[in-house]
Amino acid sequence: MCLNEHIAENNTDESIMKITNYNNIDKVIKRYYDYLPYGADFSDTTYDLIETPDEIVEIKNILVDYSIIDYWGNYNKFILSKIGESVINKHGGFEKYLLYLDKENKEKEKLYKIENDKLLLDAKLSRWQVKVFWYVFILGLIGGIYTIYSILNSAFGESQEQKIENILESKLKELQQADKNSDLILESDSLNSN
Repeated sequence: MCLNEHIAENNTDESIMKITNYNNIDKVIKRYYDYLPYGADFSDTTYDLIETPDEIVEIKNILVDYSIIDYWGNYNKFILSKIGESVINKHGGFEKYLLYLDKENKEKEKLYKIENDKLLLDAKLSRWQVKVFWYVFILGLIGGIYTIYSILNSAFGESQEQKIENILESKLKELQQADKNSDLILESDSLNSN
């Protein structure tokens, strides 16, 4: 949760705007860090660190909302959470932790936008694939049938050379038949003329 979300949820923009100095929040977190592994009552922890009661309540709400401190026990005591420890050890303070959260939220938004764009493009591609699928399928089926026919014809059918030889043989037979017919006609003419 970023600071703006906290403001929107709790309608406490005036009180948070008063807390422009994050040093008081850091002091409270460090005090709870010193109390580890035990917790303490919030008002006992902050009585000498913060001057105004409104600021004490606001800091308590912020720390609870960001899960920096957790309820501990039954007597309104709080203990520093793992997130609170990381605010001290890893980030070096509450303000830097807020900057880290904002950066993380921006990265999540960017990833979310990329995922949405990808889903939109996938949806467009899917619609295009559905429209074109049957045309491509029929074209592929015709091409596949033609390929199978060509393979079978080349394996079991006559080759081009055999076709040419058959045509030449048939022409030769026709010529020979025509030659025999012409010889017979000449012989019959010569017999008739004698």
